[in-house]
Amino acid sequence: MLFGELNNIEDFITGMAENENMEGNEIGKGTKPLAGPSASLNTQQPSNENMEVHHHPHVEKKNFKEYFLEFLMIFLAVTMGFLAENLREHFGDKEKEKQYMESFAADLQGDTSACTRSINNIFLQVHKIDTLENLLSSPGLKTSDSDIAKCYNLSWFIQNEYSLTFNERTINQLISSGNMRLLRKNVSDSVMDYFTALKDIETQKQFYINYTSKCIDLVSNYFEFKYMQTRVEKDTTLSLVSSAMGKPALLVTDAVQLGKFNTTIEYTKRIAYSYMADIIQVKKKAVRMLKFLHNEYD
Repeated sequence: MLFGELNNIEDFITGMAENENMEGNEIGKGTKPLAGPSASLNTQQPSNENMEVHHHPHVEKKNFKEYFLEFLMIFLAVTMGFLAENLREHFGDKEKEKQYMESFAADLQGDTSACTRSINNIFLQVHKIDTLENLLSSPGLKTSDSDIAKCYNLSWFIQNEYSLTFNERTINQLISSGNMRLLRKNVSDSVMDYFTALKDIETQKQFYINYTSKCIDLVSNYFEFKYMQTRVEKDTTLSLVSSAMGKPALLVTDAVQLGKFNTTIEYTKRIAYSYMADIIQVKKKAVRMLKFLHNEYD
């Protein structure tokens, strides 16, 4: 009886266990596994077999001497490049300086020639004006046909002016371009000194031109135009045709009026002479400048 009960109890326990297993299997089939941090970590971790391992190359450590040699080579390369560029600019500037001075020397030669012509013409003009003054102030002028004819001939010298314009081409280029710095200091000082002399003479030149203009305005009041007509000869020179017009005569014979006219002529002569003296000084400067440039650049 007891063994029969025990067998029944074992059968009961066995049946209970089988029922629990069946229920657990049913639950497992109807549900999905929960997604959690562990699940995601498991899916994201790469396999060790697929990972690549990068090895850093082995670099030998340089000593101080090798670093110093590299620095020295770079420094020398930069320095040599800088020196080469400076030398190139230096030789280029020297060539420009020489070209400027050659051009300036040509300007000076032209100026000296122009000065010589102007000096000769003004000197003759001053001499002729002086003679005209003496004739106009002569007491016997009214009755001297020959003296009156001379006055007509000499009147041309108070109607002409022999001013000149100096060549400032090279100096203006040096100043406007800022290349005066290319010149040696003693050269640039001499160039500017000559340039100053050219500017100073302009004032006297303007006085000379103005007084010549005054004389031109007054000539028609004292001299009759028909006795001042000229013609061009075959040799291209001008000659008066007054001899074919009869005896020339002055339009004004009053001593007071002639005296006023003479005063204007006298001022013109003095201003012309002063202008000529200034030109002589500029010419001397130009000649000295040419010799100076010859010594500096040849």
